[in-house]
Amino acid sequence: MIDCSKSSFEIKGNEGCTIEIQALANCIYMSGNRNCIIRIGAVRNSVLIDDCHGCTFELLTHQLRIHKTEKCDFHIFASSKPIIENCSELTFSKHRFDYDGLEEDLKNSGLKDKENLFEEVQDFNWLKTEKSPNFVIVKSGDPPL
Repeated sequence: MIDCSKSSFEIKGNEGCTIEIQALANCIYMSGNRNCIIRIGAVRNSVLIDDCHGCTFELLTHQLRIHKTEKCDFHIFASSKPIIENCSELTFSKHRFDYDGLEEDLKNSGLKDKENLFEEVQDFNWLKTEKSPNFVIVKSGDPPL
């Protein structure tokens, strides 16, 4: 097993593929991915997603920031409120990614006993009191969109 806990990763410019990291990582930056399935184990710090389209993301992190991204599904655990900016047609639901060693990675990342704030998405382009039209929260048992 490779120790990725002090590593940062860049996942950039992929199309129509599946990428899976079953390990604790420090930081992840993703950009320019199209129609991919991307599964990331526990991330100790932050995940930044920029300019992705038609992807499915499964990840666990402290901080999630999403910029210029559309038509993507996010199955996440986030210990801080996810932030979106210049995004549209996003869905958010509770994480479902599992792998051998996940419990240990959650403990080592500091995520183990944190609350999952996946439902508390903040849209920096929508300052009105009504709910943003740029994302939907899908709760367990809700039909997929």
